[in-house]
Amino acid sequence: MQVYVQGFPKSGAKFMVSATGGARPRWRRDGGGGEEHGGKPHELFQTRAIVAPIGAHIYDVSADGQRFLIKRDEGPVVD
Repeated sequence: MQVYVQGFPKSGAKFMVSATGGARPRWRRDGGGGEEHGGKPHELFQTRAIVAPIGAHIYDVSADGQRFLIKRDEGPVVD
């Protein structure tokens, strides 16, 4: 699975923004980012892994893209 972006209305061009697979992307809601199509992915921070039901999101991004809200598991760390 990979993550792609495409303009709206559709221009025909789409751009892959994941490098080694991806699923359940979340996007900032203020339209920020302009015409950027991503760069080399890099880790922003570490958090405990939790299992989410299919179709569920375990995190969200603030409208301005400056903060993350992450569901946290208080149980043992899972690798």
